[in-house]
Amino acid sequence: MGASFKEFSKRYGNGYYNLTVARELRYHRIKQTIDTNPTFELLGHHHFTAFSEAVFPTSIFVDGRVSGPLAAHLDMKAGESFFMNMRYPWSFFRASKPGTADAESIPAPLGSDPMRLGFQAGRNVNGVKSFEVDESQGSLLSICTFYKFFVGKRLQGLYPNPTGVLWRNLNLNLQLSDQINCTQVFPYGRD
Repeated sequence: MGASFKEFSKRYGNGYYNLTVARELRYHRIKQTIDTNPTFELLGHHHFTAFSEAVFPTSIFVDGRVSGPLAAHLDMKAGESFFMNMRYPWSFFRASKPGTADAESIPAPLGSDPMRLGFQAGRNVNGVKSFEVDESQGSLLSICTFYKFFVGKRLQGLYPNPTGVLWRNLNLNLQLSDQINCTQVFPYGRD
């Protein structure tokens, strides 16, 4: 468990890792990478994943008995047990409901300040500290663009000419567009 994880938990979460800490730590890491990596990209699924990963510890590693104001707050002792010792803390109880990064939890680490680096998808275009917004692959703010790019480029690149059961299952799985209110793309035709 890194020093910045603990430091940010102390500074922004009163000693706990929570969604506020997730937001501040994620933005700190994004800025740090923009300042040091000339080829930094935070596009499409990477934009989505960066923020869903920030939520992950609050939904998976918090004792299931915790409720009230400390729900979704990871204490440092449990965090150290998971991240340093790679095991559950003594007398830890898993949550009674599945934990996941979802439409309610992901916006918290994203924040609401569109001027903050990383809020929008983008990349360094001319060396370090040259971050520019690039929504061409979609992002958390443009899910339908992400869906169309993922299906049209990534998925078709992996499965250019599926047949049989694979073709059927890909088409079934692509129906997720209904859940995200996007127009479904049919790269492999309709049944």
